[in-house]
Amino acid sequence: MGRSSQFFVAFKRHPRMMSPIIVATASSWYLCGLSWTIGVVVYPSFARVGVDQWRGFHAEHTRTITWAVGPMWVIQALSIGWWLLDPPPNTFTLAIVAAVLAGIAVLVTTLLAVPAHNKLSARYDPAVGKLLLRSHHARTVAWTAGAVVCVVGLLAVP
Repeated sequence: MGRSSQFFVAFKRHPRMMSPIIVATASSWYLCGLSWTIGVVVYPSFARVGVDQWRGFHAEHTRTITWAVGPMWVIQALSIGWWLLDPPPNTFTLAIVAAVLAGIAVLVTTLLAVPAHNKLSARYDPAVGKLLLRSHHARTVAWTAGAVVCVVGLLAVP
């Protein structure tokens, strides 16, 4: 039986128990894709914004990215929490790993990215921009690994 067929069999056997992993997987892949886009397209473009436009540009970026990330972060947290509380067979350790990786992304954001954005709010500083991009790479690794762990969780259910 192929992996995709195995998933559907597992879902038929454990629909209630599979739901948190499905939601965690969807939210994790959303955050993963958004993170790659920010790291490859958005943050590198910061250096090309003119001095006169910087404050407005950064304020708009901060406002809109909060809405792009925030709700999905809540969904990811709730679904991984649900997964931890009611794991399907063979997935509890994967739920812990997914939670740790999501937690790393939160910590990197709160301890490194938010302070960097606060410093950048008045004017662009290339050194702070580089710090922001480096810290963002850690988030991207955490979100990408977390998304992969969620898929492994989907496939691990007997």
